[in-house]
Amino acid sequence: MLCEAKKELPHGSFLPWVENEVECDPQWAQKLMKVAKHRDLLPANTNSSLHLGINDAYQHIRSELKAEKQAPPPEESEDFDGCTVDDLHALAAAARDRSPAVTSPAPAGRTAAGRR
Repeated sequence: MLCEAKKELPHGSFLPWVENEVECDPQWAQKLMKVAKHRDLLPANTNSSLHLGINDAYQHIRSELKAEKQAPPPEESEDFDGCTVDDLHALAAAARDRSPAVTSPAPAGRTAAGRR
């Protein structure tokens, strides 16, 4: 009901409507709406916010949203499709720079000094 009313009411009139019509603290209404909107973030063993209580459900959702916001981005794929030979050489050079102990083998038939 609260989420629907907020969508339908003109901008700036929702909080006064909550205070007058619902007779509820606007902050409490906002907590209820956040719990309803993000109920999928509640632990699987809780079927509703009633199991946790609204305050506990709200705190859990806040911590989950904060953790999502701070999570590192997914690692880039090491898919080389579309790379040019120069791109692959640059990647190999970057890998060598990060790991100096790794060296490229000499081409077949050549020594490390470049002689046959």
